[in-house]
Amino acid sequence: MVSPSPIRARCIAQHSSMANGVTLVSASFFPRAFLYKTPIPLLLLLITAGIAGSLRWRNAWKNSGGGAIGRDLQRLSPIWALVLVYGIFP
Repeated sequence: MVSPSPIRARCIAQHSSMANGVTLVSASFFPRAFLYKTPIPLLLLLITAGIAGSLRWRNAWKNSGGGAIGRDLQRLSPIWALVLVYGIFP
């Protein structure tokens, strides 16, 4: 196993976290923290919204060939930008 460079080791040491008794790098901590801290009814609401959205897009794809999907994605572009930036810079 190759040891990390001194700069990388220092960054890992500064940005590590504990979850479930295991030391994690900060990028893997946030999904667990989201699941632990989010109330169960909100998680169920998000899952239901995802299912409803996928059914809407499936029906739109069958009926209009994707025009409604493009409009929906354009309306959601601020949220996609937030998810993209959060994914790149954890």
